[in-house]
Amino acid sequence: MSASHLYLLSAIATELPCLVENINQSKIMWKTKKPLTGDKFPLGKAVGYAAMMEELKGKAERVVILFMPPPNKLMEEPMLWETVEAPPPTFDYSELERAGPSGSIAEQKISFNASTRTERAKLEEKYPIGNDPRWPNLRVYHQPETGYFFDLNAIRLGVWAASMSQKLTDEKTAPASRFFDAQQRIKNIPPMPSALHNSSLETTVTPLAPAVPVPAIPAPAPVPAPAPTLSMTDIFLASLMSGGGLPALFPQLSPANHASTPAGVPAIPSPSLSQPRSAPPSPVKRHNVQLDQFCDLYGLAEGDASLLKDVGFRPGDKTTSTLDDELQKAGFTIFSWRRIHNANVRFKGDLASGVFES
Repeated sequence: MSASHLYLLSAIATELPCLVENINQSKIMWKTKKPLTGDKFPLGKAVGYAAMMEELKGKAERVVILFMPPPNKLMEEPMLWETVEAPPPTFDYSELERAGPSGSIAEQKISFNASTRTERAKLEEKYPIGNDPRWPNLRVYHQPETGYFFDLNAIRLGVWAASMSQKLTDEKTAPASRFFDAQQRIKNIPPMPSALHNSSLETTVTPLAPAVPVPAIPAPAPVPAPAPTLSMTDIFLASLMSGGGLPALFPQLSPANHASTPAGVPAIPSPSLSQPRSAPPSPVKRHNVQLDQFCDLYGLAEGDASLLKDVGFRPGDKTTSTLDDELQKAGFTIFSWRRIHNANVRFKGDLASGVFES
């Protein structure tokens, strides 16, 4: 615990390898090894290093994980005739070029799923798809203390499984996470299917007497509706709005219409002007989910997120699983576009179920 900040920088430079001057000190972040979901803090320079050392005092485990960008490249290469001593250590940037961002994220996701496989299986067994008849296509968790319902999608299953792996909770109680707060609950709760209520009644009600056939009573003859009563003002406004006079607005008042209608067949009334009109519903609800948040929630790679920004994609836009020529020219591959399309389909489902409503 007595090592200096310069000692830490020298150790990092030796491990990379590179010069100490090439380390981007302002971008170094650190976190404790446990818990896995702990927050990251800026290491900064000497001040941030002192704060980290103070935080680790008195703890049994003093293991931290550092996060930092690659070291800065040299502005210019030294001339051969100026080189007197051994050449300075240089960082191998080709390793970064071979391992793209998609690969590193995929490896982290595979490692995470493997470490929480047992806990995830317990949750899937306790909360199978369709466990609540009101949502036959979802896994639903009912929080007893609040009465809220939550859709156990892949994200919430992963958060819950990670909390179980750290012995912070069990399969009966959801973890304390922003994914299980009041804003993330299912807000539109449909009524319970009536079939359940009818079946329960049918098992308890018994007939008191045998059924006796009752002769059918003929239905009364339909009473013709009274003719509409129109004031002079109504007639004047109707003729102006229709442009064709009363026969165009009310076909049932036209003499020709009465003459052509067969006897006994009721005339079909024309649409009323007072009937409300509404625009066709929009296929996607309005939302405030930004692209960065969309990519983070559904596990899309940073490289894919950058390409989506270039083409102006907005979460919820219409997509297809087919990779066309324009998308291929933009830099997408068959597999990356398939991941994006599947994530967009899941997002629309979460949006329709009220996950992102504020």
